[in-house]
Amino acid sequence: MFKAPIQVNNIFVYTLFSFLQLVLFACSQNESKEAKHVFSIPDYGKIKLKESDDTLRFLFPSMPKKDIQSMNIFNDGGKDYISIYDAYSETLSIYDFNNTTIIKRFALNELFKKTELYKISIYTQNFDSIFVINRNKINLFDSSGNLRYSTDFLSSHPSAWAFFQTGNPATFKDQKIYTAVRPHMRPFIKNELKNWKILYEFDLKKNNSKLLYNLPAKFRDTISNISFLISSYCINANGRFVISFTGDTCIYETDFKDIHLAHYAQSKFQHHYLVSSTKDLLTDRNEVYWKSDTYGNIYYDNNSRLYLRVAQQGISDGNYAQKNWVKSQSLIILNDDLEVIGESIISNSLMINYGLLITQDGKLYARLNNKERGAVSFIRLTYKKA
Repeated sequence: MFKAPIQVNNIFVYTLFSFLQLVLFACSQNESKEAKHVFSIPDYGKIKLKESDDTLRFLFPSMPKKDIQSMNIFNDGGKDYISIYDAYSETLSIYDFNNTTIIKRFALNELFKKTELYKISIYTQNFDSIFVINRNKINLFDSSGNLRYSTDFLSSHPSAWAFFQTGNPATFKDQKIYTAVRPHMRPFIKNELKNWKILYEFDLKKNNSKLLYNLPAKFRDTISNISFLISSYCINANGRFVISFTGDTCIYETDFKDIHLAHYAQSKFQHHYLVSSTKDLLTDRNEVYWKSDTYGNIYYDNNSRLYLRVAQQGISDGNYAQKNWVKSQSLIILNDDLEVIGESIISNSLMINYGLLITQDGKLYARLNNKERGAVSFIRLTYKKA
């Protein structure tokens, strides 16, 4: 359950003080570049989200269970399709998004006949460009299963593993593909935190790659719980990356060159400062995470020019002791200037952190958190202005 929101007159004092604390920290691509902090007074009531009666249901072959690891919507020939990778059956299924009919199904062991499958993630750009990450390679297949391109991860950074996810989509610019990097460092060693980067850039033309964008200074300069270093990104209308971290109130906007901005984007349900570094982070990492307010994936609705940021509220001591490890959740809504204009409580019956999809024409769907083995279902969310 949610705690009662802070009174309006206290929100400004709290948020301003919170922001002034954050100004002490920097977000940068490297040691010499700091983010410019941008603060705007949040208005949580301008716009809301509500569930509609519009649902979609995509059928799967009968299996004992399913384990959806990657999915995305893509548009090909003016039509929307959805690509879903199920790790349990090791199959990629592509459906017509609007009428839910199956178009194509791939068995991953047929694509990788001589290679063991490990940490698979998939992003489908179109029917002729299906990107599959397997082990330490990124591979490009067409819809006939032909391998068109493959390149290794950087051997100089063996712990940096690229991956695709709903809140970390593949991004394409100038024949380059950008992916997220799994946080896999020793968070109690400051030098590793200082040098860790969160994005991969693969140049498909020059066949080389590099890592981009350091952790914010608040994480680089202190011992951190690795759970708070998880990041999500989206791309805005200006082609800039907008990045959200689990343990950071701010979101970060960058073009990796001249623009480095930290925007205030706090949930109205966040009642405590986010934990950054204590001894408990190393001794009771799991407990600290579940009891803390945190943030999840960030999405950009290019049609409505709105951002959606997942916020998660920490559980009580009692719920933790009883292993009721489910956080309440909400969606923060920001306008195109990254100003908070709304926040809506979202039922835990919906999987918004790893199951939110936005169509090309701006329809917003959230995955239903049900136990149905033979299908993946979605319900449409709609905006409602106050």
